[in-house]
Amino acid sequence: MGMRGERNQEDRKKRVESREEETREYEDLRQLCADPRARAAVLAEMNAVGKQAELRGFECAKAVTLTLEPFTLVNGLLTPTFKIKRPQAKSYFAKAIEDMYAQLSISDPSPNEQS
Repeated sequence: MGMRGERNQEDRKKRVESREEETREYEDLRQLCADPRARAAVLAEMNAVGKQAELRGFECAKAVTLTLEPFTLVNGLLTPTFKIKRPQAKSYFAKAIEDMYAQLSISDPSPNEQS
């Protein structure tokens, strides 16, 4: 592993340790999932991995929702071969998706809206 790989490993370890300290303040996972800092941490990690993989901007997530509800056959979000049922997942998370887009439109106005 080269110097860059070792540095990335060290940086990731520091981020994980920092997150572990932060998670100790929660009584349960529901509180953690609702915390904007947790969502930001997950998104930052996803972006770091995406950057390392040299993904383009449109290939990277701009927002995430954390949920305790697993994707299962019982709740209809998975097929018998454990693939995500996209239409059902879209319907199931419609409110969360709408909220994420609304938040993004507030925090990141489109380039067409100039002051």
